[in-house]
Amino acid sequence: MGAILNEKAFRLSPGFRKAAKELGEDPMAAFLAGGEDYELLMAVRPHRHDAFLRASRKFPAGAFPIGVVNGNGGVRVHRADGSWLTGTGLPRGFSHFSSFP
Repeated sequence: MGAILNEKAFRLSPGFRKAAKELGEDPMAAFLAGGEDYELLMAVRPHRHDAFLRASRKFPAGAFPIGVVNGNGGVRVHRADGSWLTGTGLPRGFSHFSSFP
């Protein structure tokens, strides 16, 4: 399994973008790999997409599509500038299971 994510769909607030810039971080990289994980990622079958979006209006924080799952393996991010991030070019978060030096 793999996924194609669309950077334009990421809901990054102006305050988040400003803070990332002041820290010298790429806002998209900080969004994908930095800090704590406060969002829930869900996959919905294509034939249930519209019904899910209708139901999600009742969620306190809403739900917003950010990409699609596919059978190609790996994650690809389509950047707002039209470029792609894949493989080792993707930001990496903290690994709780890696050994310490």
